[in-house]
Amino acid sequence: MKIIGVDIGGTTIKGGIVENGEILLFAKRMTNIQLGIEEFKKSLFAVIEELLDETEPNCPIGISSTGDINPLTGSVIYATDSMPDYSGLCLKKLIEDRYHRKTVVLNDSLSALLGEYIYGAGKGLKEVVMLTLGTGVGGGVISNSKLLFGKEFRASRLGHTTLYKNGRPCPCGKKGCIEAYISAKGLLKTAEINGSNFFDVNEIFTCEDHNLIAKIVEEFTNDLISVIENYNAIFDPEVIIIGGGLIMTTDFWWDRLMEKNQTNIKIVPADLGNDSGIIGIAYLAENNFIEGE
Repeated sequence: MKIIGVDIGGTTIKGGIVENGEILLFAKRMTNIQLGIEEFKKSLFAVIEELLDETEPNCPIGISSTGDINPLTGSVIYATDSMPDYSGLCLKKLIEDRYHRKTVVLNDSLSALLGEYIYGAGKGLKEVVMLTLGTGVGGGVISNSKLLFGKEFRASRLGHTTLYKNGRPCPCGKKGCIEAYISAKGLLKTAEINGSNFFDVNEIFTCEDHNLIAKIVEEFTNDLISVIENYNAIFDPEVIIIGGGLIMTTDFWWDRLMEKNQTNIKIVPADLGNDSGIIGIAYLAENNFIEGE
């Protein structure tokens, strides 16, 4: 069956028609939530409606979303200030009321993990940890072939564990979270501290200041390997998958990260690239992975 999968991020909303783990048709809009919640809804509806006519009338819709998500109610429990007025929004009701199709909602990092677990780098394994490095940092854990949720669906908030006590401020309100260092925003901040301002991460890695690039790569990989070693000690996974938008820049830092992997932890990039969230939430919409467990 062709399923609509939608991935809501802080910057963009991406959607696709997915069949058997393959994206057949793709749509994308700016999230626009800084312009107000109604502008966000317009963007979300535009992505869905671009795909809707190419599916069967009874096809379900999967929504992968940034923020803490209750997958049972399809509501946003909490989102940072980068998504104003998003906390409390019931995405499931919003979509089902408008399109009259069964809708499932899951945190974006867990959706990405699910995509990799079913179709990608975690296929056939039982113990998998995934870090998604994008605008922020997300994470997900599958233990004994089950998604780890926690009592209030806030487990696996790996991006908001502490890397440096009383370190950089994080959008979540804490200081020193790993998101403040190994995300795209974190890399831009590192560049700023070193005297250079960039609009996006690609500008960092393509600038002419090779000493700056080397310094940023060194700091980034030091921080990332520390995070990986900690999560390896906590979860004892078979593999740690690195996904999110920053994997598009691995040519600049992956080899250096591997040089620092002294404990032979199995670290791999996401097989599905930055589409794992769309593919994972489409699988959930079709198969009820959570209920099926």
